[in-house]
Amino acid sequence: MNQPLSLNSVSHRQFWVFLLAFIAVGTVFGFLIGYLMSLMIYGSDVVRDLGHVLPGDDEKIAALKLMQCLNHAGMFLFPSLLWMILSRGSYFSKNLSVFSVSKHRVMIMFLVSVMISYSTLPLISFIYDWNREILEKMVSGSFQEWLMGLESNSERLLTAFTTDTSTGGFIVNIIMMAVLPAVGEEFLFRGVIQNEITERTKKPYMALVLTSLIFSTVHFEFAGFLPRFLLSMILGYLFLKSGSLVFPILTHFLNNVSVVVASYFSGSPIGSDSVKEAAYGDSAILVILSVGLSALLLFMVGKFVEKEKGLGN
Repeated sequence: MNQPLSLNSVSHRQFWVFLLAFIAVGTVFGFLIGYLMSLMIYGSDVVRDLGHVLPGDDEKIAALKLMQCLNHAGMFLFPSLLWMILSRGSYFSKNLSVFSVSKHRVMIMFLVSVMISYSTLPLISFIYDWNREILEKMVSGSFQEWLMGLESNSERLLTAFTTDTSTGGFIVNIIMMAVLPAVGEEFLFRGVIQNEITERTKKPYMALVLTSLIFSTVHFEFAGFLPRFLLSMILGYLFLKSGSLVFPILTHFLNNVSVVVASYFSGSPIGSDSVKEAAYGDSAILVILSVGLSALLLFMVGKFVEKEKGLGN
């Protein structure tokens, strides 16, 4: 009788082979489905010219959004769900639950997650600017041009995506930039990868650091490497302490959606100074307060969860 695929039935090397294969298959299928759907909806003339997208190219932007959503789902959500199915839900049946305690204590954790997501914004913005300055100083020549080219392409797409000020465009941007990344990336990086490394090594903090390195690297936006690493460390810590994906998903969503909302109501594209100021703030005092408040909240999370687990035993 075939045994279900689980953490206990595959080696560490086999796990990574399976996971990379799932990601590759999901990415290919996500791209193909998005491409074919874009062809059917918008036509070949639009799809062939997606490499030259400017603000105001409504059909091209809509086609790119559709492809982006399906590609993201294929790359992150598909391998996670496939692993869940093959392991008969053993991963996520426990990791999508919240504490088996009273509702008001769960609400406290939700409120803390909300506070953490916003308290860290000024610090993340400051580290992003610092990371970019370091990159410009340390890297030069053709390699610098290549790295900055990646950044400028990403910024150009984000600008095009967020110039649509309609209500429908706003909702699609929330789904594409906040909902899908929060759910898909947390399922994969926290629910699968951090879980697996922790189970294999029995070193949860090493798993936290390694997962954050992988998380930041695979985004291929090196000017944002350090802030993404910090964000991933915070999300991984929430998962480590709570044992639930619910809280890092919520925090990740709120972190991303704040920028989308700021862009929509300011009428400026993501990446502009007005959006950064609206979403993150722009003062040294805010950064200092961000560091202090974030550290305090994370410390409180650790103590609160330890207390809850003690009460549950």
